[in-house]
Amino acid sequence: MESIWAERKLTFTPHGSDESAFLFVRLGRPYTEPGKAWRVSLEIQQGAEDPLRTHASGDDSMQALQTALAAVPGLLSKWQQRGTLAWDGLAGTGFGQ
Repeated sequence: MESIWAERKLTFTPHGSDESAFLFVRLGRPYTEPGKAWRVSLEIQQGAEDPLRTHASGDDSMQALQTALAAVPGLLSKWQQRGTLAWDGLAGTGFGQ
């Protein structure tokens, strides 16, 4: 991701384990290309694993950001099926779950 605009650090603990790892959710700077919709890059990375990378689109930069934020809970479900997520020491992610 070229330009990280926002980042949240979550703690992931697999079911049945006492070991935790950090999980980073990153949003990039909104951008557009001539004649195309606005886009926001979105990345979720745990440790040294390859990150999950995607993007969200919108008619303007604000809509692209809102679409990216709305997509995060669904993307995090992969980790929630395998364990628990916490943000700042509290259960949950802060992404409207």
